[in-house]
Amino acid sequence: MIKMVMDINGKYLPAAGRTMTDLTRVTCETCHHGLAKPRTLRAALTEAVQAKGADSAIALYRTLRLRYFGSAAYDFSEPSLNETGNQLAQVPDNRKAAIAILKLNLEFFPQSIPTWTNLANASVAAGDTAGAVEAINRALAIQPENNQLRNLLQRIKPGG
Repeated sequence: MIKMVMDINGKYLPAAGRTMTDLTRVTCETCHHGLAKPRTLRAALTEAVQAKGADSAIALYRTLRLRYFGSAAYDFSEPSLNETGNQLAQVPDNRKAAIAILKLNLEFFPQSIPTWTNLANASVAAGDTAGAVEAINRALAIQPENNQLRNLLQRIKPGG
């Protein structure tokens, strides 16, 4: 990795016309952000789900958030858990974990329409129509004029 950093700074950036300054120079911090093994939050949580399940991933998230929030080591923004839950929901065996991760995101971002929508979709995929209807209704309470949510509700509501 040290050779890679040296090559980036010594060959590739100058060849691209970049002027080297303390602000543009690549360092270990560029990728690692203080972590020995840099990885995304999504990768860490997905690995935890696969190894030990949703509860383990949620415990890991809480630990990482306490330790690293504000340090740029991990992305604790609203889309991060939403994307993780959405990705997990694509695999039938991971749908319950996806729902748990999306609900975790709502603890921190309760007004997140994308998260409520992904929770509704993951609930439908998991066979939980009542959970999906509840998620959409919660989203509609935040954004009552959202026609996409209304249409989704009509499609999944029993008798709709």
